[in-house]
Amino acid sequence: MNFRLLLSAAALVAIIAVIAIGYVLIPGQLQTPVLFSSLALFACAVGLLIVSPLMLHPATAENDAGRIASIGPRGTIVALTLVGSAIALALALARYDRVSWAMIIATICGFVIATFAIAKVPELVDQAAERTSSASGRTLWRAQIQSLIPVAKDTDTVQRLRNLYEQLEFAASGHATAKVNFDDEIGESISAIQLLISGSDPDNTKVAMAIGRVTSLLDQREAYLRAARSKA
Repeated sequence: MNFRLLLSAAALVAIIAVIAIGYVLIPGQLQTPVLFSSLALFACAVGLLIVSPLMLHPATAENDAGRIASIGPRGTIVALTLVGSAIALALALARYDRVSWAMIIATICGFVIATFAIAKVPELVDQAAERTSSASGRTLWRAQIQSLIPVAKDTDTVQRLRNLYEQLEFAASGHATAKVNFDDEIGESISAIQLLISGSDPDNTKVAMAIGRVTSLLDQREAYLRAARSKA
């Protein structure tokens, strides 16, 4: 039995136990529809609290950044739902039926609204993390190429490096899969250019081929990113 199933079973047992204990302990004259509704809501909130560790063990393929960022909002929702249901139960026990009904409705609606409101938080954080990572990569590549321009002695090589620098400057924001497919190769190819140019007698033909490879990889990366965004 996996972790998710174990917690779900524990939550179900807790819900049944809370309802059963409440039914046994609450006097018959207080057993009204509003009390049973608030008791059921409180039991569900307890069950939700038990399964809350699943926020660290999601079923979806969220990245670490998005998952971690969503823990705080989700934990707050769970806590507020538990507090709201407990208040509704206390009001029902005190025979403030109308106020208890209002609290039940407010707790349920608040849970649904808040859940929908934070549904996109993991995705947005993951996208921001990807953009930041990609921007850092492009910054490093530009710095590497810029440092090579004054070192290169061949006029054609200098012009190719300037063109490559401009292409890097306007490169699109990255994507998780694109990083795996292209970013490492681009970084390795730029390092190869550095080795060629820093040699005592650089072969301009090999340098031109290496620059052309980076240019080709950047073009492939751009095409991939456009296709990935069109499918999103």
